[in-house]
Amino acid sequence: MIKLITKILLLATLFPFSILSAQKEIPNNAVFATESVNFALNELKMSEILLPGKTYHVQRSKSDSLSAFMTDVVYEHLRERGYKTVIDGKGDNPETDLLIRIIEPMLNLSVKGDNRTVDGKFILLLYSIEAGKINWGKEYPVKIEGKDSVNGRSIKQLNNSSPGFLQIRTESVFSGHMFEKVLAVTVAGIITYLFYSVRG
Repeated sequence: MIKLITKILLLATLFPFSILSAQKEIPNNAVFATESVNFALNELKMSEILLPGKTYHVQRSKSDSLSAFMTDVVYEHLRERGYKTVIDGKGDNPETDLLIRIIEPMLNLSVKGDNRTVDGKFILLLYSIEAGKINWGKEYPVKIEGKDSVNGRSIKQLNNSSPGFLQIRTESVFSGHMFEKVLAVTVAGIITYLFYSVRG
Protein backbone atom coordinates (compact mmCIF):
# COMPACT_ATOMS: atom_id res chain seq x y z
CA MET A 1 0.00 0.00 0.00
CA ILE A 2 2.78 2.41 0.94
CA LYS A 3 4.67 1.58 -2.27
CA LEU A 4 1.57 2.37 -4.35
CA ILE A 5 1.09 5.73 -2.61
CA THR A 6 4.79 6.52 -3.13
CA LYS A 7 4.49 5.75 -6.85
CA ILE A 8 1.41 7.96 -7.17
CA LEU A 9 3.13 10.85 -5.36
CA LEU A 10 6.22 10.46 -7.57
CA LEU A 11 4.09 10.46 -10.74
CA ALA A 12 2.18 13.48 -9.47
CA THR A 13 5.38 15.47 -8.98
CA LEU A 14 6.94 14.44 -12.31
CA PHE A 15 3.91 15.28 -14.47
CA PRO A 16 3.67 19.01 -13.56
CA PHE A 17 7.46 19.40 -13.86
CA SER A 18 7.37 17.93 -17.38
CA ILE A 19 4.80 20.57 -18.31
CA LEU A 20 6.91 23.30 -16.71
CA SER A 21 10.03 22.21 -18.62
CA ALA A 22 8.05 22.20 -21.88
CA GLN A 23 6.99 25.77 -21.17
CA LYS A 24 10.64 26.83 -20.79
CA GLU A 25 11.31 25.79 -24.40
CA ILE A 26 9.09 28.60 -25.75
CA PRO A 27 11.56 31.15 -27.19
CA ASN A 28 11.43 34.90 -26.63
CA ASN A 29 10.25 37.14 -29.48
CA ALA A 30 13.73 37.77 -30.89
CA VAL A 31 14.56 34.05 -31.13
CA PHE A 32 11.11 33.28 -32.55
CA ALA A 33 11.49 35.97 -35.24
CA THR A 34 15.05 34.82 -36.04
CA GLU A 35 13.89 31.22 -36.45
CA SER A 36 11.06 32.37 -38.74
CA VAL A 37 13.45 34.40 -40.94
CA ASN A 38 15.88 31.46 -41.10
CA PHE A 39 13.05 29.18 -42.18
CA ALA A 40 12.09 31.66 -44.92
CA LEU A 41 15.72 31.78 -46.12
CA ASN A 42 15.81 27.97 -46.22
CA GLU A 43 12.68 28.04 -48.37
CA LEU A 44 14.47 30.46 -50.71
CA LYS A 45 17.13 27.75 -51.27
CA MET A 46 20.16 30.01 -50.95
CA SER A 47 22.46 27.21 -52.09
CA GLU A 48 20.93 27.50 -55.57
CA ILE A 49 21.50 31.27 -55.64
CA LEU A 50 24.94 31.71 -54.07
CA LEU A 51 28.30 30.41 -55.29
CA PRO A 52 30.59 28.79 -52.70
CA GLY A 53 33.80 30.42 -54.00
CA LYS A 54 32.63 34.03 -53.60
CA THR A 55 32.92 36.43 -50.69
CA TYR A 56 29.60 38.03 -49.76
CA HIS A 57 29.54 41.54 -48.30
CA VAL A 58 26.37 41.95 -46.24
CA GLN A 59 25.54 45.66 -46.04
CA ARG A 60 24.05 46.70 -42.70
CA SER A 61 21.64 49.60 -42.40
CA LYS A 62 22.87 52.07 -39.80
CA SER A 63 19.61 53.97 -39.36
CA ASP A 64 16.89 51.33 -39.39
CA SER A 65 16.85 48.81 -36.52
CA LEU A 66 14.55 46.38 -38.37
CA SER A 67 16.87 46.34 -41.42
CA ALA A 68 19.87 45.89 -39.11
CA PHE A 69 18.14 42.95 -37.38
CA MET A 70 17.28 41.29 -40.70
CA THR A 71 20.81 41.90 -41.99
CA ASP A 72 22.35 40.25 -38.92
CA VAL A 73 20.06 37.22 -39.31
CA VAL A 74 20.97 36.86 -43.01
CA TYR A 75 24.68 37.27 -42.21
CA GLU A 76 24.58 34.55 -39.52
CA HIS A 77 22.48 32.31 -41.77
CA LEU A 78 25.10 32.44 -44.54
CA ARG A 79 28.06 32.16 -42.18
CA GLU A 80 26.63 29.06 -40.47
CA ARG A 81 26.24 27.41 -43.87
CA GLY A 82 29.90 27.87 -44.73
CA TYR A 83 29.77 30.89 -47.04
CA LYS A 84 32.64 33.38 -46.82
CA THR A 85 30.77 36.35 -45.48
CA VAL A 86 31.79 39.77 -44.17
CA ILE A 87 29.59 42.51 -42.81
CA ASP A 88 30.32 46.08 -43.88
CA GLY A 89 33.93 45.11 -44.57
CA LYS A 90 36.26 44.68 -47.48
CA GLY A 91 36.88 41.25 -48.96
CA ASP A 92 39.66 39.80 -51.04
CA ASN A 93 38.55 41.43 -54.28
CA PRO A 94 35.75 44.03 -54.17
CA GLU A 95 35.49 43.91 -57.97
CA THR A 96 34.58 40.20 -58.05
CA ASP A 97 32.93 39.78 -54.66
CA LEU A 98 29.16 40.11 -54.37
CA LEU A 99 27.18 42.41 -52.11
CA ILE A 100 23.96 41.67 -50.28
CA ARG A 101 21.51 44.26 -49.02
CA ILE A 102 18.15 43.91 -47.28
CA ILE A 103 15.57 46.31 -48.71
CA GLU A 104 11.95 47.12 -47.82
CA PRO A 105 11.76 44.95 -44.68
CA MET A 106 8.41 44.51 -42.97
CA LEU A 107 7.77 42.44 -39.84
CA ASN A 108 4.66 42.14 -37.70
CA LEU A 109 4.55 40.11 -34.48
CA SER A 110 1.35 39.68 -32.52
CA VAL A 111 -0.14 37.51 -29.79
CA LYS A 112 -3.82 36.63 -29.69
CA GLY A 113 -5.01 34.27 -27.01
CA ASP A 114 -2.16 31.83 -26.56
CA ASN A 115 -0.99 31.99 -30.18
CA ARG A 116 1.96 34.08 -31.34
CA THR A 117 2.31 34.83 -35.03
CA VAL A 118 4.91 36.64 -37.09
CA ASP A 119 4.56 37.65 -40.70
CA GLY A 120 6.57 39.91 -42.92
CA LYS A 121 8.72 40.17 -45.98
CA PHE A 122 11.85 41.73 -47.38
CA ILE A 123 13.80 41.79 -50.62
CA LEU A 124 17.26 40.28 -50.66
CA LEU A 125 19.26 42.26 -53.21
CA LEU A 126 22.33 40.50 -54.58
CA TYR A 127 24.60 42.69 -56.71
CA SER A 128 28.14 43.32 -57.89
CA ILE A 129 30.17 46.49 -58.33
CA GLU A 130 32.61 47.32 -61.08
CA ALA A 131 34.63 50.54 -61.11
CA GLY A 132 32.49 51.86 -58.25
CA LYS A 133 29.20 51.31 -60.15
CA ILE A 134 26.59 48.57 -59.93
CA ASN A 135 27.44 46.07 -62.63
CA TRP A 136 24.80 43.42 -62.00
CA GLY A 137 21.96 42.85 -59.56
CA LYS A 138 19.04 40.58 -58.84
CA GLU A 139 16.22 40.79 -56.30
CA TYR A 140 14.88 37.80 -54.36
CA PRO A 141 11.60 38.31 -52.43
CA VAL A 142 11.50 36.61 -49.03
CA LYS A 143 8.19 35.95 -47.24
CA ILE A 144 8.24 35.38 -43.47
CA GLU A 145 5.58 33.38 -41.66
CA GLY A 146 5.64 31.75 -38.24
CA LYS A 147 3.24 30.59 -35.54
CA ASP A 148 3.58 28.99 -32.12
CA SER A 149 1.89 28.72 -28.73
CA VAL A 150 2.98 30.91 -25.84
CA ASN A 151 0.77 29.27 -23.25
CA GLY A 152 2.27 29.79 -19.80
CA ARG A 153 4.64 32.62 -20.77
CA SER A 154 4.43 36.17 -19.49
CA ILE A 155 4.88 39.31 -21.57
CA LYS A 156 8.14 39.98 -19.74
CA GLN A 157 9.50 36.56 -20.75
CA LEU A 158 8.46 37.00 -24.40
CA ASN A 159 9.90 40.52 -24.59
CA ASN A 160 13.15 39.58 -22.83
CA SER A 161 16.24 40.67 -24.85
CA SER A 162 14.06 41.53 -27.86
CA PRO A 163 14.48 44.78 -29.83
CA GLY A 164 11.77 47.43 -29.59
CA PHE A 165 9.99 46.47 -32.81
CA LEU A 166 9.45 42.94 -31.41
CA GLN A 167 8.12 44.05 -28.02
CA ILE A 168 4.52 43.23 -27.12
CA ARG A 169 2.83 46.37 -25.81
CA THR A 170 -0.46 45.00 -24.46
CA GLU A 171 -1.12 44.15 -20.81
CA SER A 172 -2.69 40.74 -21.56
CA VAL A 173 -1.34 37.61 -19.92
CA PHE A 174 -0.75 34.73 -22.32
CA SER A 175 -1.30 31.82 -19.95
CA GLY A 176 -3.95 29.18 -19.54
CA HIS A 177 -2.52 28.52 -16.04
CA MET A 178 -2.12 24.86 -17.08
CA PHE A 179 0.45 24.16 -14.38
CA GLU A 180 -1.92 25.28 -11.61
CA LYS A 181 -4.83 23.30 -13.11
CA VAL A 182 -2.81 20.08 -13.39
CA LEU A 183 -1.39 20.51 -9.88
CA ALA A 184 -4.88 21.09 -8.41
CA VAL A 185 -6.34 18.03 -10.17
CA THR A 186 -3.37 15.88 -9.14
CA VAL A 187 -3.54 16.93 -5.48
CA ALA A 188 -7.32 16.45 -5.44
CA GLY A 189 -6.90 12.96 -6.90
CA ILE A 190 -4.29 12.00 -4.30
CA ILE A 191 -6.44 13.29 -1.41
CA THR A 192 -9.48 11.39 -2.74
CA TYR A 193 -7.44 8.19 -3.13
CA LEU A 194 -5.96 8.45 0.38
CA PHE A 195 -9.38 9.18 1.88
CA TYR A 196 -10.96 6.06 0.38
CA SER A 197 -7.90 3.85 0.97
CA VAL A 198 -7.86 4.75 4.68
CA ARG A 199 -11.61 4.09 4.97
CA GLY A 200 -11.21 0.70 3.19
